[in-house]
Amino acid sequence: MAHWYRTDGSLVDGADLRQARKEGLIPSVTTILDILDKPGLTQWKMRVGPDEADRVGAETSAEGARIHDLVSQWLLLYMDGDYQRPLEMPGDDWEVAAQVAGIVGDDFRLLQPTLEWLQENISSTHPVMSEVSLTHPAGYAGTVDIACTDRNGKRLIIDMKTRDIRTAKKKVKRYFEYGMQLGGYEGLVDPAGEESHRWVSLIINRDAENPMCVPQEWNKPDKARSRQAFKALLVAWQAIKNFDVRLSLLDA
Repeated sequence: MAHWYRTDGSLVDGADLRQARKEGLIPSVTTILDILDKPGLTQWKMRVGPDEADRVGAETSAEGARIHDLVSQWLLLYMDGDYQRPLEMPGDDWEVAAQVAGIVGDDFRLLQPTLEWLQENISSTHPVMSEVSLTHPAGYAGTVDIACTDRNGKRLIIDMKTRDIRTAKKKVKRYFEYGMQLGGYEGLVDPAGEESHRWVSLIINRDAENPMCVPQEWNKPDKARSRQAFKALLVAWQAIKNFDVRLSLLDA
């Protein structure tokens, strides 16, 4: 599903390319990535049919958004620099803390490994941005899951993915598209390109009976390839769609 933003970074629900041309809307990172060929996804859609594919896609998207919202609630409550943090000492009650953030029952079981990882890896003395919408001068936009500082003072960008994990952690596949997405997000967080960030794709298992989060860190060569690929894809998308919001704004 395509996502579009206004120049002030606000998301426009239900917009399409026609509306974007008319109003000078900005395509999201994921909209740019949608022009990539996904043979496995295409084959699955052909197998189950368009109606079932749309139904499953909508359910999956809604569940992913809900999980993102729950994690964001946790971050805003417990990882903000102005808040007295719990869970810094052995024996702290994770379940009670999660209830305060509105994370209960199956959601708590599903997310506890993720919340623990975030608590262990994000600095307690620096600001944390969660679900922040930003725009880039090159003509794209997006909502960054988490932009923060790690425990060693290094800038860190985290993109969360909910998936059905049916294998051991070390065998969970890492997709290059995830790196391209992080490359786009890094540009949003630091348009001048003056900072070097750690990138982590944080894979969250959807099954509360097998709670798991798998942090996949991107190394320097793969980050360089991902940045290059996203920038090239952005140019290709603008040419294929014959739409560059920067030019449309000049013409307005």
